[in-house]
Amino acid sequence: MSSTTTSHILSTLSSTAAQIEAQSTISSSLSDAIADIELAHAINQDINHHLLIKKLQEEKDLAERALAEYKALEDYQQNERKIFAEKFLLEMMRLERHLVHLEEQRDTSANATDTNAQETSQELISEESQDENLEQVNPQEEEKEEDIPESFPNDQTDVQKEEVEEQQESYQPPTLPTQDGPDAAAGVEHVETTPVEPTLLEEKPVEPQRQVQPTKVKKVKPPPSLTTLHSTNLMVVFEYLDAIDILNMAQTSVKLYSKVDGLFGLGGTIVAGSRSLDEDEYESEEELPAVILEDDDEDDGLNHVTPMKPSSSDKSLDSQQPTIVSIPASKPRSRTNSEASMREPTKVKLPPKKSTSALSTSANTNVAATATTSATASSTTATTTTNTTAASTKKINTTTSTPSTSSASTGGFQMSAAVAQSLASKLLPAELSAIITMRDQLRQKEEEALNAKNELQELTAQLEGVMSVKEVLTQKVQELQQTLVAERDASLKITQQTASDQEVIAFLDERVQDLEKCVDNFQYDKSKTNKVMENIKDASERQVAVLNDMLTYEREQRSDQEKEWKSTKKVLVKEVKHCRAQIMTLEAERDGFREENQRLKEALLSLGVGGKQGKSFD
Repeated sequence: MSSTTTSHILSTLSSTAAQIEAQSTISSSLSDAIADIELAHAINQDINHHLLIKKLQEEKDLAERALAEYKALEDYQQNERKIFAEKFLLEMMRLERHLVHLEEQRDTSANATDTNAQETSQELISEESQDENLEQVNPQEEEKEEDIPESFPNDQTDVQKEEVEEQQESYQPPTLPTQDGPDAAAGVEHVETTPVEPTLLEEKPVEPQRQVQPTKVKKVKPPPSLTTLHSTNLMVVFEYLDAIDILNMAQTSVKLYSKVDGLFGLGGTIVAGSRSLDEDEYESEEELPAVILEDDDEDDGLNHVTPMKPSSSDKSLDSQQPTIVSIPASKPRSRTNSEASMREPTKVKLPPKKSTSALSTSANTNVAATATTSATASSTTATTTTNTTAASTKKINTTTSTPSTSSASTGGFQMSAAVAQSLASKLLPAELSAIITMRDQLRQKEEEALNAKNELQELTAQLEGVMSVKEVLTQKVQELQQTLVAERDASLKITQQTASDQEVIAFLDERVQDLEKCVDNFQYDKSKTNKVMENIKDASERQVAVLNDMLTYEREQRSDQEKEWKSTKKVLVKEVKHCRAQIMTLEAERDGFREENQRLKEALLSLGVGGKQGKSFD
C-alpha cells in the first residue's frame, strides 16, 4: 500500500513539474513574441524616419543647387552688364572725341565761309563805290546804268555760287562710327542711317522773264538697308547680336520680320498673311531706281534738289525717303547760324511736278505769297534774328541806296538857256533830236532802274524775311531732332531695361513654378507618408490591444494556475509530510521486525535447530 502511494505521489509530482515547465515556456515565448513585435514596430518607425530624412536631404540638395545656379546666373549677368557698360562708356568717349573733331572741322569751315562772305561783301562794296566814282567822273555815260539791276543779281548769284562751292568743299557728311562685337547691337536697333548725298546745285543767271528750266533726271543707286540685304550678309550681321536684340530689330518693320521669320522660323502671326506682299514690295524696290530732280526755278533765287523715288500706292511709309532741299547762303551770317545750317540739310516734302505752265503759275503764286508774308516776316525778324543779320541788312540797304541817290542826282540835272542856245548853234537839228530822244530814253531807263532797284530791295527784304524764318525753323527742327534723339535713347534704354527685366521675371517665374511643383510634391509625399503612418499606427494599436488582451488573459490564467499550483503544492506538502510520517512508522516497524527476527534467530540457535532453520531463514 505504501508503494502505491509513493508511485502516485511521484507521478503527480512529475506531471506538475511538466505543467510548470510548459507554462514557463509558454510565458517566455509570449514575452519573446511581444518583444519581437515591439522591436519590429520600432525598426519600422526608424526606417520610415530615415527614408523621410533622406528624401528631405535630397530636396535640400536640389534647392541648394538651384540657388547656386541662380546666383551664378546673376553673377554672370552682372558681369555682362559691367562689361557692356564699360564698352558703352568707351564707345561714348570715342564718339565724343569724334564729335569734338567734327565740331572743330565745322568751326573751321564756318570761319572760312564767314571770311569768304566778308571778303565778297567788301568786294561788292568796293565795286559799287568804283561804279559810283565812274558815274560821278563821267556823267555823260549814264546810259550804262541800265546794266546795274542785271549785274547786281548776277554778282549776288556769283557770290552765292562761291559760298555754296566753299560749303560743299568744307562740308563732310556725318558718318556714324561702326561698332564691332555682340554688345554693339544695343545702339543698332532703332537707328536708320540715311547716307547724305552731296548737294547738286546748278546756278544760272536770273532772267527777268523767269523762264522755267527743264527738269533734269539722274539715276541714283538706293542706299542699302537691312530689308534689302542678302540673307548671308544678314546672318553675318546677326552673328554679333543676341536673340532678344534680333527679335527687337525684327519688330521694327514687317519686311524685316518676314525675312527673320524665313531665316529662323519664328512662326509669328504678323508675317503669316503679309509675307508675299512684302516680298513683292522688296522686289519692286530693287527694280525701281532712285531719281534726283534738279529744279531750276529762280523765283526766289534758290535751287532745290529733290531726290525721290517713283511713287506707288502700295508702298509703306518706311520706303518713302524725304525730299532734301538745300539753300545756299546769300550773305555773311553769324557763326551760330552757319553752324545750325551746316549740321543737317532741311528736309521738305514737295508734291510731284506736273508741267511747265503749272510751274510758271506756281512761281507767280510763290512770289505773291512771299510778297504778302514779307510784312509778317519782317515783324518777326526783329525778335528772332541775330545782330549779324541786322548788320548784313544794313550793308545791303546802304549798297542799294547809293545808286538810287546818284541816279536821282543825275535825273535832277537842268540845262540853262545859254547852254541850250550854244548847243543848238553848234549842233545840227538831227543831232539835237537824237540828243532829246536819248535824254528821254535815259529818263525812261532811269525810271526803270529805280523800279528795278525798288523791286530788288523788296526781293532782298523778302529774302531776308525768308532766311530769318528759315533760321528759326531750322533751329526749331534741330531742337525737335535733339528731343527726338533723346526720346529715342530713352525709349531704347527703357526697351533694354524691360527686356532684361522680362528675362529675369521669366527666369524667376520658372524657378517659382519649379519650387511650387517641388512643394506640391513634398505635400503629396507628406500626406501619403502621414496616411501610411496612420495606417501603421492603427494596425500597431490594434496589435497592441490584442497583445494586451492576450497578456491579460495569460496573466489571469497564470494567476489561476499559480493558485492551483499553490493549492496542489499545499496538498503535496501535506502528502509529503504524511508520507514521511508513514515512512518513519514503516522504518520503525522494519526495525521492530528486524529485532524480532534477530531474537527469533537467537532463539532457534539456542534450541539447536538453529542450523537448519538458519539455512531456511537465509
